Amino acid sequence: MAPGRRKLLYAAFLLAFLVSAPSVVLFTAGYRLNWHTGDVVQTGLISVSTIPKGADVAVDGQPVGASTPSVVDDVSPGEHVLTLRKDGYLPWEKRLVVESRRTAFAHGTLLYLDAAPLPTFVSPTVAEAAPQAGRFAYTIREGGWLETWVMEPETASRRLLSRIPASDQVLSLSLSPDGSHLALRESGKAGVTLIDTQTGAAAPAARVPGRQEWWEEGGAWRFEDAPDGFALLRERVTGQARLIDLHEPDMPVVLDAVMRSFAWYGERLLYTDGFRLDVFDAEIGTDLELSRQETLVRTLAWHPSGTTALFVQDAGVSAIELDPRGGHVVTRLMEGSGLGTPWVDPKWRTMYVFGEVDGVHGLYARPLQR
Repeated sequence: MAPGRRKLLYAAFLLAFLVSAPSVVLFTAGYRLNWHTGDVVQTGLISVSTIPKGADVAVDGQPVGASTPSVVDDVSPGEHVLTLRKDGYLPWEKRLVVESRRTAFAHGTLLYLDAAPLPTFVSPTVAEAAPQAGRFAYTIREGGWLETWVMEPETASRRLLSRIPASDQVLSLSLSPDGSHLALRESGKAGVTLIDTQTGAAAPAARVPGRQEWWEEGGAWRFEDAPDGFALLRERVTGQARLIDLHEPDMPVVLDAVMRSFAWYGERLLYTDGFRLDVFDAEIGTDLELSRQETLVRTLAWHPSGTTALFVQDAGVSAIELDPRGGHVVTRLMEGSGLGTPWVDPKWRTMYVFGEVDGVHGLYARPLQR
């Protein structure tokens, strides 16, 4: 090769090296060219995990070739759509903002089976639930009798608590928050019968002076269930409620809000005024708005994970995530009408709820996890 051509070739290789070497270094360090702006930016990460594991991950509709738990690298700064899919489960999607040299998280994401609710039994006359205790009470007409039963779906056990001749009277049921007692009231009759749900022992309910029990109807305001150190007063008609810190004599009222329905998880209070969903942390005194719904929220409950809330509307039951990053994802779990308070078993596998599905009234079990 002629000396002149050799020098020219050497110069070309040197120029290519000087141009490409910085690009390789920048690429290795996570820098990418933003084709929309023409700027060179440093990428970020998305760390994602799910319950259960093994969901396929896609960013902006493009599979990344990984399943959960995983970390997606080289994600350009800005808003991205994270999608998770697993065979047999409902798809999950959220918009996440990724920042340069930072990690966006979607950890502990609950995925739900794509399954229909199954009837456990049908045609209760009246039903009442104590979700915290995983216990349900219901009445059915059996021959010439009106029977009251208590059921624990997790163990598939049930006990007959009461049997009276069937007539035109209507029974109203009210379970204590811990599910230990059932207050039974017959229409047209004075007084309340209190039944121990473990032993079946029944006795007329007696009022304790100076204290209001959960089954009492009298009075405009009543004390509701609350953790130690707090008292929750709620007005029966309007739902106006005040949460009082018993250890703060100067400013004892820590929350003043309308509560059409509420549920405790430790010292976190999930409540709704009928359309807005909130979580109040009584320990640190913060209130987090989860969502504003367009249709009435009838009742609500906690998922046992404490990371998700369940709420019931006229059309069905939905789950909403508490993680605020990228918005609170809402997943419809089942359709139905006249649905009561849902309850999820401690292993997170099944959600139970009374109501009507496809025109059939009963207790339904909706599979959530395998």
